[in-house]
Amino acid sequence: MLLEIREKAQGWFAWLIVAFITIPFALWGIQSYLGVGEEPVMASVNGEEITQREAEQQVRRLRERLRSELGGAYRPEMFTDEMLRKQVVEQLIDQVVLRQTADDWNLRASDELVRQFIRSIPVFQRNGRFDVQAYNIAVRNQGMSQRAFEESVRLDLVLDQLQRGITASAIATDREVNEFIRLRDQQREVGWLRVSGEKLLQDYTPSEEELKQYYEAHRERWLIPERVKVEYLLLDPEIAGAGVEVTDEALRDYWRQHQDEFRAPEERKVRHILIAVPENADEETVARARARAEDVYKRLEGGAAFDEIAREVSEDPGSKEQGGELGWISPGLMPKTFEAVAFALDKGTISKPVRTPFGFHVLQVTDIKSGGEASFESLRDQVEAAYRRQQAEQQLFDKAEKLADLTYENPDDLNTAAEELGLEIRESDWFDRSGGKGPLASQKVVAAAFSEDVLNEGHNSELIELDEDRVLVLRVVEHEAEQVPPFDQVKGKVREALMKDKAA
Repeated sequence: MLLEIREKAQGWFAWLIVAFITIPFALWGIQSYLGVGEEPVMASVNGEEITQREAEQQVRRLRERLRSELGGAYRPEMFTDEMLRKQVVEQLIDQVVLRQTADDWNLRASDELVRQFIRSIPVFQRNGRFDVQAYNIAVRNQGMSQRAFEESVRLDLVLDQLQRGITASAIATDREVNEFIRLRDQQREVGWLRVSGEKLLQDYTPSEEELKQYYEAHRERWLIPERVKVEYLLLDPEIAGAGVEVTDEALRDYWRQHQDEFRAPEERKVRHILIAVPENADEETVARARARAEDVYKRLEGGAAFDEIAREVSEDPGSKEQGGELGWISPGLMPKTFEAVAFALDKGTISKPVRTPFGFHVLQVTDIKSGGEASFESLRDQVEAAYRRQQAEQQLFDKAEKLADLTYENPDDLNTAAEELGLEIRESDWFDRSGGKGPLASQKVVAAAFSEDVLNEGHNSELIELDEDRVLVLRVVEHEAEQVPPFDQVKGKVREALMKDKAA
């Protein structure tokens, strides 16, 4: 999104530069000249590349999942970026290999299978039934569109087909089976004694000479890699849009210009009675199920109460006890044949049996919410949120462009850019080539911090695009070469390591 920032530089100084670099642009291309180039590649699988951006996104997601699952037990030092990055790249390679194999075998997951799986996910359910609102909120909280989420589910289902197909076709010989049973049914008596290494060494105190000898013999243990401290300016939508002013007039203008985005889909409140039948059932089974469904339809047409019949015969465990109630549905998430009938019925009418992959349904629409335009007042909160996002993105682009110019024109400090743009200069802890914390975990940051121009010449870095909506500029403020600290500085660590070795 922001790679063209340098191309849009303004002011006489920028135009002077443009005049001198027009010919190189024509010869080598803008990206080549600016050193942007193609996205760095972490791995290649049969010609399909796994980019650094993909890996970094997965590292962030994995770290967030670990933080969520471990809660208060989470410690950042337990999961270094280098460790997570290695794990993520291996997983991405495995995923690409499996997907390529699935493509070669023509494995597919149908739309119906994807819908069925999504509807079965517990987090999308309320009182045992699929809830559209819960689904939309959960997907949005993951930063994904419905289409992107459904495609990720489709891929997971295809890979699951492949893996189950391979494991289910495994063949074991009689000898292997007998050996497994023999080992499984073995019983052994075991005696053991636990000896604490710490207790054995509780009266042992290493001498100064022993510690120094151990220090010299294991110098590589105390090695501190080359490392830097940096100060940096970070821009993201939240920071860039902090000063966005919102007026009622601006919101109304935005709403009028984007009314298509705020059109509500038609919704229908539906209840059903399901006569279940497998999708691959034989003709006789299907015929029996159809006859039962037609009998249900006749009873309802004869005046029987829908909720009572549903509790009596419906084979949908999620809605049976609620009299068949499915709640409000909107287009896109129900099986196509079911949806077509539901959105064609008049309020209160009962459908003839309709077949889906789940069996035969008899439907009734009990209420209808018309789609179309809603009033500004009813949508004000949504309009304001969308307006703020748009303004923040625009502010981000504008400020990133200015940040690039100011830090280029003032290469020896960040103060000028910070003051003019109202940004906070942040300072990092020490980090080495494996990366720092937060935004400094990116390998793009590492590459910039240890580059010749930034590390040795003392200049600001170029604008670093961390992802689609985060950029930063940094400069090195402290640098230490690779070194082994003096004995006195690491004496405590030496004693601890020696005692552990002795205890082992």
